[in-house]
Amino acid sequence: MILFVLGTRAEIIKLYPVIQELDKRNITWEWVHTGQHDIESMRQQLDIKPPATQLQTMEHSQGAFRGNFFVSMLSASLWSIRNMRRLRRLFKRWRPDIVLCQGDTMANATVAFAIASMVGQRPLFGHIEAGIRSFDLFEPFPEEFSRRVTDRIADILFAPTEKAIANLRNERVTGKIFHTGNTVVDASIQIQPQHIPSMHNTVIAQAHRQENINSPQRMQHFINILNAIDQPVLLISHENLEHKLQEMGLWDQLDHTKISHAPLMEFKDFISHLTSSKGIITDSGGLMEECATWQIPCLVFRQRTERPEAIEAGFAEIVLEKDPAFVKTFLNKDFSQLKNPFGDGTASQRIVDAILAELPHIAPATASQQTARTVPHPNTPS
Repeated sequence: MILFVLGTRAEIIKLYPVIQELDKRNITWEWVHTGQHDIESMRQQLDIKPPATQLQTMEHSQGAFRGNFFVSMLSASLWSIRNMRRLRRLFKRWRPDIVLCQGDTMANATVAFAIASMVGQRPLFGHIEAGIRSFDLFEPFPEEFSRRVTDRIADILFAPTEKAIANLRNERVTGKIFHTGNTVVDASIQIQPQHIPSMHNTVIAQAHRQENINSPQRMQHFINILNAIDQPVLLISHENLEHKLQEMGLWDQLDHTKISHAPLMEFKDFISHLTSSKGIITDSGGLMEECATWQIPCLVFRQRTERPEAIEAGFAEIVLEKDPAFVKTFLNKDFSQLKNPFGDGTASQRIVDAILAELPHIAPATASQQTARTVPHPNTPS
């Protein structure tokens, strides 16, 4: 049995194609909800069965830094300690063949520690989206820390790009590496977004990372960029963003004559808006992959990124310290001939192929098995 541990919107989006692929092959799976985000409506929209169990809800979910940063981190640390014990008991009782996590949340590090601390027989541990790095523990924090811990303990690492593979090799991880592409490409293509004519000339904007929304200087620059854009702007108002701008006295500086507001959207609705838009300014990492999939300009409001492939391919540019005039120029570039560096929409198939190669006994007798491309370990003689 395959057991997923997930609890954020990004995780359920990126694991959805893998779940679909398992269902196609009649392979048994279950999932545990870590409780970091309320993902019930998204679960229903994607037609994913309810979780087998849910861990204690995190009081301050990842990215929710409305209060003191250190209080939030203390809360997250205590959550990890409590749930590491519970996960260990669940793994012993359910005896999954492999536990899968995706991405970079605190829950992933918790799962990794839970598995590493088990005495005797333990499940294999697989990390989807392994090897991506910003090379700065504090931007983003705690995501970069979680990635490194998870990759150190994982038995199987599903790397989305050649750069991710190189990072894992340089760190000399002990797990087996598979080059798969990124599952968000699969998810973005599978949902078949609808065109929204009213979004044709509109720029989407959003910010949620604590290193941004807790900095008055960065938020002032964010507002300056939005006000300088010639096109209409749709600001996705994360609860924390609006709260922080109000708290800093910056909310009224927004040019509300051209900047409209929308709450967080479900994945299918958001992708329809994104693919119909002029471009996006965001501090999200995953959106760089979605923009590359649909050839949409992506302005990255961060100091550094763990997805440099999008910048090298030409789809994205870091604008945290750029002049607003640069933003206007970048939005008018033609991206139609650029190649997506994050895959071709078959990452979920490669991931399931790799799992079956390692655990052939979990496949029904009728399931077709293909050989995934395995990246030789750096300690293996060539």
